[in-house]
Amino acid sequence: MLAFLRAAASYLRPYWRQALLVVLSQVPAAAFITLQPLLLRALLDDAIVPGNAGLAALLIAAMVGLLLLHALGDLANHYLVARVVASVMSDLRLRIFTHLQGLSVSFYARSRAGDLLARFTTDLEGIERVLGDDVPQAIYCVLTVIAGAAMLVTIEWRLAVVLLVLLPAMPLLPRWLAPRAAVASDERQQAAGRVLASMHENIAAHLVVRAFGLQGLMRSRFAGDLGGLARATGRAGLQSGLLTASMTASGYALLAFAMGAATLLALRGALTVGSVIAVFELLWFMISAVQQLSNVVEPF
Repeated sequence: MLAFLRAAASYLRPYWRQALLVVLSQVPAAAFITLQPLLLRALLDDAIVPGNAGLAALLIAAMVGLLLLHALGDLANHYLVARVVASVMSDLRLRIFTHLQGLSVSFYARSRAGDLLARFTTDLEGIERVLGDDVPQAIYCVLTVIAGAAMLVTIEWRLAVVLLVLLPAMPLLPRWLAPRAAVASDERQQAAGRVLASMHENIAAHLVVRAFGLQGLMRSRFAGDLGGLARATGRAGLQSGLLTASMTASGYALLAFAMGAATLLALRGALTVGSVIAVFELLWFMISAVQQLSNVVEPF
């Protein structure tokens, strides 16, 4: 994760003021996610159960206000992210263009224009996707986890400490399975490459194949390559499924533990019904944030 942040910071450092505004524009979204469960707790415990209609109306109005603030923050965030990413990508393209102008004639003689254009388009599109999608998503997830942890402490600090100790353990099993999934994915790509190579060979040597009656041999080889691709695809799908299932199961296990512990505290009178629901919602949002963060930042 640190490597991911360092790589992103190297591009965003000249625009740190705009990047700071991007972070601030995500605060309303994190506030809505973390404060909404507390408002729901107050609505149940302090308004609905006692029959306080005035307080209920006030709390509902507060939820609507948070929702509007969330929408405005999202609008500002999309605009600011687009501005920052456009500036960064313009600088990168200009640097690459200037670098290409300074290269020797021999370099252009041994390089293909298609390869150079691919560097200028495909590779830069990957950087643009990371800066425009992955970095804002990672910031939002981190803010959600931090704010959610603070809110959990205000509800029941003992339960919060236990849950916050267990939360970082969620990605451990997926992290152990991730290299296997990556290897399986690479093997599938290699198998797909062999299929394409066989197809290219058959097309390029079509006259020779017809002249010497090698259609059966080529068909047999191609069928073997297809079988290898099918097996590699199955292994990749299995490993990918195990990776996804491990993260999902880890989250559900933590939720089940939290609900059991919160219910036990409620039965003993240490938590109200609204607090139990608030704990569940906060933890749900935090687990979702950790899962999204693990998808965005693989080393996490």
